[in-house]
Amino acid sequence: MSLAQDVLNKSHFKKTALISVSDRKGLVAFTKGLKKLGFSFVASGRNADYLEKHGIRALKTSRLTGWPPIMNPQGVKTIHPRIYGGIFVNPNKKDHLTDVRRYGIIPFNIVVCNFYPFERTITRRGFNHKDAIRNLDIGGPAMVRAAAKHYAYRTVLVDPADYTKVLKELREKEEVDMATRRLLSIKAFERCIGYDNSIVKYLKRVGYGM
Repeated sequence: MSLAQDVLNKSHFKKTALISVSDRKGLVAFTKGLKKLGFSFVASGRNADYLEKHGIRALKTSRLTGWPPIMNPQGVKTIHPRIYGGIFVNPNKKDHLTDVRRYGIIPFNIVVCNFYPFERTITRRGFNHKDAIRNLDIGGPAMVRAAAKHYAYRTVLVDPADYTKVLKELREKEEVDMATRRLLSIKAFERCIGYDNSIVKYLKRVGYGM
């Protein structure tokens, strides 16, 4: 059965992780651990290709949404109702589940996302303003904020250092503790704050005449 068919009948997507990362540290080990626990994967294009090279099958977000990435290189890839619907869905609400069936939405149990390396870019010797703006992430923080808001039903991961803890809880309890999800949500919001602060400081330093 093809991944496209899996999307239609959902039988293959009972436990799903959404992957959209810039820093792939620890990603292969983490996804292999999830795979052993019965997880399937939806990933942004390059991440799907990367996982495929390491033996992890992942559905590309573009195949899920029906839209290719546009306005590349750092363009529109994951901002789509089928992505955010999968993050927002409350499994206890009938109207949410109706929308899942009606619009071909895959609910995500885990959202793994870290941002374009804006902070690293602006500390690199010889960088220019275009480099900085190109590495100013929009979709990543939006996705992380959405998943962090819905921590009651999602696990959001912005730091590879947390992969081991999440895998441990899944192996021992078949779920991630609510307390852990809440702490990961706080960490995700803190990461968004830190990222935004670095952008504000940079723009104040260089001015808007660039």
